[in-house]
Amino acid sequence: MQVEVVKYQINMKVYNKWICSIPDYPLDIKVSDKKRTIYYKQGDKIPKKYLTLNYVFNKEKILIEKSTSKKVIKNTKTAGNPRFLTINAQKIYVGVHHSVRSKIVNELHKLFNREFKKQFPAKIDLKDHKILIGLHFYDAYHNKLPDLDNLAQLYAKCGIDCLTVANNPNQIKKGDYSHKLGIIPDDKLIFIPHIFYDYTNVESKDRKLDFVVCLVDKNFSIENLLIINPDETA
Repeated sequence: MQVEVVKYQINMKVYNKWICSIPDYPLDIKVSDKKRTIYYKQGDKIPKKYLTLNYVFNKEKILIEKSTSKKVIKNTKTAGNPRFLTINAQKIYVGVHHSVRSKIVNELHKLFNREFKKQFPAKIDLKDHKILIGLHFYDAYHNKLPDLDNLAQLYAKCGIDCLTVANNPNQIKKGDYSHKLGIIPDDKLIFIPHIFYDYTNVESKDRKLDFVVCLVDKNFSIENLLIINPDETA
């Protein structure tokens, strides 16, 4: 099947662009100072070394050392250590308690609030223009790095939250809007119709996140960006 390439006159413009660059951006957020200690309980798979007469279950059905009555720790490598969670929207919104999720969101709000104050203007006058948000992650690829959508979603949401004003009655009632800078009036679709994500593989020393805000023409669209001009094709 032959694909017909149609020449198209594009009338789009980017009026201004601001970039907030965050070197060595965090992939993990500390959610607690110490990870709780977990003990072996009746019904768990017990390691062979504890399947002797020296170990029994107490009244709480927790495995203990018979001679000392000490509970046998299951997570010996992590108990008492700080607990970190990787920023991954899929895992955080599905399998994490809301209090932990709030902790992660608050830390990202603090990060963006601090960096936006230093690198963005206090206010962006939209006039009759629209906003394009872009997040460009520069990172050394490894298997534990989340997929781009799962990595970017939480960063995008928290960053955009910090750009807006406190106009949500629930936020104002709770007083939970200190992170909001009022750089743009709102994050509704009529103001921000474009959000793009990018990833570039770099050396570990060059890790950074660029949070980009562009003031664009109302005719701007990704479809127009992807149109092929036949005069420029080989």
